[in-house]
Amino acid sequence: MIRVLHLSGVEPDLQTERSATALRSLAGPELRIESRRIGRGGDYRNAALAFLRLRRDRFKVLHAWDASALAVASLAAGQDAIVFSPSAPSSNRRAGWLGIGANHRTQTVVCATPGERRLIISRGTPADQCHVIAPGLEHSASAPLRDSALRAALGVGDDDHLLLCPGESTLNTDHELAVWTGAILEVLDPRHKILLWGRGPHAAKALRLAHRLRRPNAGLHAEAILGRPVDFSELVGIADFAILTATTPAPVLPIAMCMAAGLPIVGIACPFTTDLLEDRRQAVLAPKRSARLLAQHLLEVQQDTTLRRTIADGARRAAAKLFSMTSYCQRYDELYRRLAKWEPTYRSTDVYLAGIT
Repeated sequence: MIRVLHLSGVEPDLQTERSATALRSLAGPELRIESRRIGRGGDYRNAALAFLRLRRDRFKVLHAWDASALAVASLAAGQDAIVFSPSAPSSNRRAGWLGIGANHRTQTVVCATPGERRLIISRGTPADQCHVIAPGLEHSASAPLRDSALRAALGVGDDDHLLLCPGESTLNTDHELAVWTGAILEVLDPRHKILLWGRGPHAAKALRLAHRLRRPNAGLHAEAILGRPVDFSELVGIADFAILTATTPAPVLPIAMCMAAGLPIVGIACPFTTDLLEDRRQAVLAPKRSARLLAQHLLEVQQDTTLRRTIADGARRAAAKLFSMTSYCQRYDELYRRLAKWEPTYRSTDVYLAGIT
């Protein structure tokens, strides 16, 4: 039996929570995967206590899902292998620290996209210790049903154009740019509305910007309006479009959910988005970061029904190919087994890249 520990903070983001849960529920018979969280209300009150407790408990593989968990795992692991899956991809500085750690111990970094892998390798992590495994997603045979009651509860009518910002509001997702875009669109047609989940460290900032612009419909916070926790898939089911404003690597799973649902996506052309989406085939991408250009492209997609259908169908097909739950779990199962047996990690990443390219 191979013991694997999943270590994270007490409030993991959408990609971390769903990915880790899937691995635990679909683990092979030789794997015993446990989950522990660091922080108030978690299994360990703080990082120091986590370090002390983990020094007495042996696992073959410690899988850290965020930076704080990685710091604890690096100190407590001893000779055990470490896997790090950053859902909020690394900055240049953090990628440099990963490179230092990777050259001093058995540490494997798993990225969601080739672009993130390129960044981390460029900052010192050996290529054979850095792999690409796309998040897994359960695919439904049919599109989600439109919930008119939920739209009405959010103040959105059947004739409104509801644009969803994927995932949590963070520095990398840049949802403030979506608010600016929504403000422009609302001037042209008041039926345009921007919907944010309401989670993430920049959610309040995006809301303040909408009110400062005197365009509250350009920053609707779903959980604040409804007064309850909302599953992100509920919002995917009621949206008309998705607006992708990230120009640096951001969590991929929320974008994958929008793709799988067949939402027409408008975004910005950059190495991160082009890893996932091709302009005019799975999305319409503006050439640079610009609220004006995003608004123009969104209006184009609204008016061109053929283009809208093309990118929606293309995104759905791409999601089915890229984000296979079976492939995701099998690749992690293989990685855990190899690390537990002290065999070298993959020297070639072709098997991982096959599901992304």
